[in-house]
Amino acid sequence: MSLIAATSKTAIELEDAYGAHNYHPLPVVISRGEGVHVWDPEGKRYYDFLSAYSAVNQGHCHPHIVKALTEQASRLCLSSRAFYNDRLGAAERFITEFFGYEMMLPMNTGAEAVETAIKLARKWGHIHKGLNDDGYVIGVEGNFHGRTMGIISMSTDPDCRNGFGPFIPNITAVNPDTGAKIRYNHAEDLEAVLKAHGDKVAGFLVEPIQGEAGIKVPEPGYLKRCYDLCKQYNVLFICDEIQTGIARTGTLLAIEHEQIRPDIVILGKALSGGVYPVSAVLSSREVMLSIKPGEHGSTYGGNPLACAVAVAALEVVRDEKLTERAQSLGERFREALRKIDSPLIKDVRGRGLLNAIEVNPVAGKTAWDLCLLLRDRGLLAKPTHDTIIRLAPPLTITAEQLDECTDIIVKAVADYSNGMRILNHAALVVCGGLLSSANAETFTEDLLVKPLQDGRVLLHFEFSVQRAAPTTNETMYHYHLFPRQIGEISRRYDVDELHLSFTQGGWRESKWGSPPVNSQGIGAEVRARIKGGDAIQSESQWKGLTNALSGVFCASLNFIDTTNTATPQLTFADTDAATTTSGVLRHGYLPRENVCTENLTPWIKQLPCQSKSGLGLLLNPYRLYNADFHSMGLSLSFAKGTKGKRVQQYKQRLSVVADPSALGLGDSWTLAELVDRQLGTACPAAARSTVRVIRPSSGLKLTPKPASTSRLAGRGVSVFDLHKQPNVDIAFEFAPQENNGVWPTEKPLISAHRYVTGHGGSNGGVEAALTNRGDKPANVTYLDVLPWYLRVYSHTLDIQTQAADGSWTLLRPTSMAFTPAIDRERPSSMELTLVLPASSRTTLRYSFDKGFLKYTEHPPDANRGFNIGPAIVSYQHDTTGADLPLHCAIEQALSGPSECTVRAYTELFLASLPTPDFSMPYNVITFTCTILALFFGRIFNLLTRDFAVLKPVEA
Repeated sequence: MSLIAATSKTAIELEDAYGAHNYHPLPVVISRGEGVHVWDPEGKRYYDFLSAYSAVNQGHCHPHIVKALTEQASRLCLSSRAFYNDRLGAAERFITEFFGYEMMLPMNTGAEAVETAIKLARKWGHIHKGLNDDGYVIGVEGNFHGRTMGIISMSTDPDCRNGFGPFIPNITAVNPDTGAKIRYNHAEDLEAVLKAHGDKVAGFLVEPIQGEAGIKVPEPGYLKRCYDLCKQYNVLFICDEIQTGIARTGTLLAIEHEQIRPDIVILGKALSGGVYPVSAVLSSREVMLSIKPGEHGSTYGGNPLACAVAVAALEVVRDEKLTERAQSLGERFREALRKIDSPLIKDVRGRGLLNAIEVNPVAGKTAWDLCLLLRDRGLLAKPTHDTIIRLAPPLTITAEQLDECTDIIVKAVADYSNGMRILNHAALVVCGGLLSSANAETFTEDLLVKPLQDGRVLLHFEFSVQRAAPTTNETMYHYHLFPRQIGEISRRYDVDELHLSFTQGGWRESKWGSPPVNSQGIGAEVRARIKGGDAIQSESQWKGLTNALSGVFCASLNFIDTTNTATPQLTFADTDAATTTSGVLRHGYLPRENVCTENLTPWIKQLPCQSKSGLGLLLNPYRLYNADFHSMGLSLSFAKGTKGKRVQQYKQRLSVVADPSALGLGDSWTLAELVDRQLGTACPAAARSTVRVIRPSSGLKLTPKPASTSRLAGRGVSVFDLHKQPNVDIAFEFAPQENNGVWPTEKPLISAHRYVTGHGGSNGGVEAALTNRGDKPANVTYLDVLPWYLRVYSHTLDIQTQAADGSWTLLRPTSMAFTPAIDRERPSSMELTLVLPASSRTTLRYSFDKGFLKYTEHPPDANRGFNIGPAIVSYQHDTTGADLPLHCAIEQALSGPSECTVRAYTELFLASLPTPDFSMPYNVITFTCTILALFFGRIFNLLTRDFAVLKPVEA
């Protein structure tokens, strides 16, 4: 069996099959390299314009470095630091003199070197600043220093952090007081932190040019100002030169452009010329000797092979004058790139031979697509952040080779432009066949932005796919824009209607008015109508459905079983008339469900363009889940389309209430600043892509000018169309708020609140208050599902209503459906149909007995109590009035006229049950173990000893 893949296809298949998927490589296989060129297994030659992220500054397989490697490898490869070797000391002297530092600490990878620098700074802070374990090492927004736990604790990139917490405290890139990110190229942000906490900061870690962030070159004077601040507050200035150092930017170290000598310098990558993993930390004797023997180390760090390679790599830099070459060729390269006349080139930037071009994505095509065109023409480059291509060839490249590569880039940009013109001419030709077929699908994406009374902002995303209802096996299995996962699940479990929501945080009705969604109960909620079959079959399908959704959305929905599932008969009877009514409707709720970014990631993957273009670009988990309220959901249902045909609708909704002041944005900010993501072009599959801002009556200035205006819920709406206004960044400028009259709050017509009553451990009760603010009676349904261990008695139901004049009267329900609980099998369910008098407050009271749980049925935090899901009040709202609830107004604006069903969710409540003394079994176990140890220990002691008679020693 050959251990080298013979073809590119085989290499890719083997890596996908047997390797972890923690990288997303460009689809090209490199088999051999020499100088500035690499070859694939089929023999095609490419220019390497990534240089292994600047590790191959000296060119691939430089003969001088390879010779040093092979000669040393034949003598001694590894001795470990348990002994001295004859290469390390000489190499340390050579490297420290080469860069002008006193001492060096050798490591292997760049990430290890960064971790070493952080440990050095913290230890130095303990010794020289008297810091305890509360000392800080701070960085800046957009940093990339590696992917170890210590490093990602400082990262602001959600892809690096999501799912890896908790993080190491006090290694951060945010202001400890405000939580705002310390921005790169904004020295005032660093100054604010040092003014408040300079006595607790040990080190400041920064890249002289941010590489992974997109080759961000700071303004002149920024790094010098940061350095001066560090000196002022006695903070170590730590420079990460792993990617920018060793001649890459036209100076030996990139920081030399600012004529600064950092306290600590971190080197890696090109320190070995790409031949062997070598990294190093350089500093003064004072800093380096803070660490004592046994406090830090590496088995391979400073090994003889690494020392030989590192010295040879630096000799190449010196002897071949790569610093001067990078400086002159870099200026020549940028000048040529800036002459490219194309609207696709948004920016050209860089220093030396570390450069980047930023492109304007069009019709869903990004920098990735341009990299594929470059590959096809024989040049390899890699995008970062969808719109930026890093261009960093080996420093050994000649002027003629660089000119040839510039010509390749010019032609690839022309190919890209021609392709975009074709796509713009018919952006949805890809979907043309399906749009004209019986299984036509349309996709729309909309974002609603609404400033709220208390200064917060509501962001409501809505993505919708509509297709003709599947009628045959061919159309049922045919998916285009419709997510296949949802389609397969609905088909497998005979689901005619599905609603799923994940909600965290309470909706503040008094300040925010009516919610933008019809499911705002805290926790996870699932509702589905399962077609045909009997109750037993539907129960099996329901269990399979919840298990499948649990797997898709990384949630605990598999904990929804018969004990917390109800079959409502009245509350959801208002579902669309086009839905099959012969099925069984099931409803489950998990009030304790934790909602996090792990739920959002698979939700985003259901979108046609995911987060690559369109409004999906704004779905930044870091900001969306750092909000006062967020509700994420989806719904699948049938409706009547044009000409009365039955259509299937799939909608994904996400509602977030963000607080600009908590982000340090003040009264003026942009949408990009609010979500920390920049809008690009519309999703190419979207028939409509809009951002709609609901304007208050006064006090808000928007720029730029919207594409159109409209009305929604009695308010003016500015509509920004991404098809007409790509890359738009909407700026919000608020006038000082004199009074709340500018920001009126539309309170819902019906409000519902529910409380637990009673004292003691054996029984209790529920009291629900329903308020009708309207001037007409309101027909409502009330649903309350309580777990089996709260045994509700329907005969204790008491309903009284208080009129506007303060008088109380008895109110009888027009209909009632009550299902008693069965221990450990099903919950109790109470549904009522009520007519609430105008301007009234109605109170419902009913009692329950508390069951006794087995000690194995108590949760770990049993003494805290049991979370009980909300009650739900449903009613039909008049669609002709001006006080239309927000979610209905949104539905009418985006989907056309429809009925307005409102569901108000009450608060959760905690039910306390008789709790066993869990300490008693542990006391018994401890006592028993002690007795056994005392008794059997002695016997064991006797059995295991060897008794021998000692003869007395004669005098």
